[in-house]
Amino acid sequence: MKKYKIGSNELFCMMVLFELGSALLFGLGADAKQDAWIAVLLGMIAGMIVFLVYASLYKFSDNKSLIALLRAAFGRYIGWIIGWLYVSYFIYFASRVLRDFVDLLRLAAYDKTTFFTLAIGMVLCVMYASYKGIEVFARFSLITFFLVIVSLAVIIILQFSSGIVQFQNLQPVLEEGMMPVLKAAFPALVAVPYGELIVFLMIFPYVQQSSKIRKNGINAILLGGGILLLFTILNLSILGADVFSRSSFPLLTSVGLINIANFIQRIESIVIFLMVLLGLVKIFFFTYGAILGTSELFQIRKNALIYPISFLILLSSAIIANSFSEHIKEGFVLTPIYFHLPMAIFIPIILLIVAWIKNKKTTVPVK
Repeated sequence: MKKYKIGSNELFCMMVLFELGSALLFGLGADAKQDAWIAVLLGMIAGMIVFLVYASLYKFSDNKSLIALLRAAFGRYIGWIIGWLYVSYFIYFASRVLRDFVDLLRLAAYDKTTFFTLAIGMVLCVMYASYKGIEVFARFSLITFFLVIVSLAVIIILQFSSGIVQFQNLQPVLEEGMMPVLKAAFPALVAVPYGELIVFLMIFPYVQQSSKIRKNGINAILLGGGILLLFTILNLSILGADVFSRSSFPLLTSVGLINIANFIQRIESIVIFLMVLLGLVKIFFFTYGAILGTSELFQIRKNALIYPISFLILLSSAIIANSFSEHIKEGFVLTPIYFHLPMAIFIPIILLIVAWIKNKKTTVPVK
């Protein structure tokens, strides 16, 4: 019998941190210019719909993981193949997020440090967390959640106190109509970060109060998406649409402009520390999802998979792109269409339809 180890409040905190992850780092919806905040809002609304698909899938799964649900719906062999595709999907995006944050550290603070030095340090932290297990990481997430929320609140207060927030930079609203906003929002801002929540279908079986998963998930999207929306508005207001779209890390750029009485300034190091914490959370969940999936597919102990999967993620992060600009292009142009759409939206919808049909057949009374 499975021992449930995660409380509903811990699940809520983990999902919020996961959503913020690398999404807080980049300029979401930059192609919509000063209307980027509208694209972020639309992405959040669509993200809630996508999560309802995941929550419904778990409800039909009878407390099974994504891998077990795939095999039950598509059969032993086809389900196994699709399950392995999801494991590969998790490994790939763990590599992408690792690359995101190593590039952040190298560009912002450690330009003379080699890629592998920083990457190995982050991977070792993820390996240690994976070894300790999901219940320990859940408790760690409670502390991290409090630290992140307080830090973000302080940043907002300092930005307003510096007088650098200029809301007129958000005008004119919808200057070029809705089409640029819709193109910026779909599918990129639905896929990242909300479509990535599909990895939590590997975590849900460990939740103690499964009846609260739907409610906690929607609340987490409202809070996490609300934070992303707020910082998109602030970054646009501070930097303007042109600088916002050209900046590699708009949050870091806007925080760098904080100056209160020539005393409180240069607080980018706080943001970097905060971003690394969020990055570790996101890398952990993709890594742990891959470990759980591989363990279930091959019937291997989880701890035996920590080293090979972590090494694979480390290696993949180094070869995933030749440059930072190529990495960013792949992340915002190619992966939403060729990876997130099929894996995070199309297959789950098909899976939900199959699960609903099978569930309906089993509940039809025999005459």
